[in-house]
Amino acid sequence: GATLCFVLTLAAQAAQTLTLDNLAELAGAQGRQAYLDQQLGPYTGAMRRLDALDASAQVLFLWEPRTYLTRARVEPDAFIDNFNALYRRCGDAAGITHCLRTAGYTHVLLYQTGMWYVRDQPSAKDPPGQWAALDTARASWTAIYRDAAPLPGRTDAGWYVLYALPATP
Repeated sequence: GATLCFVLTLAAQAAQTLTLDNLAELAGAQGRQAYLDQQLGPYTGAMRRLDALDASAQVLFLWEPRTYLTRARVEPDAFIDNFNALYRRCGDAAGITHCLRTAGYTHVLLYQTGMWYVRDQPSAKDPPGQWAALDTARASWTAIYRDAAPLPGRTDAGWYVLYALPATP
């Protein structure tokens, strides 16, 4: 019984390893960066762009809970509620931008795939006007990075968009 369980577990792990195509990286035939690009897609490019920001930059993530692969000063969206909290606390688009700048943020990284997932499934807790406020705020921010990956079912490309906030809200 235990031997069979061990053999099946070992076989499952071997199959998963082959499925993930990580043997090339482990054997040194594929570089670490190429491996990360292959496994994590547009996320790695967004994190590289964050690392190119000035050391004084502070970035708020919207709909992105992960922060690995970057050395930049970032605040993740661990509970996928950063924007909802901003909207409830700060009100309209101008208020949101003002709150962000007052809190010391210089940039916002928007994970569009996460945003569209939440936006396409509105819940009763989403206040009316929340999405209009986000769209208006985004229109006042400067997009300085957008990956080229297509968004499934959308006309706009870019899983990630990095915005620079205006110096004065």
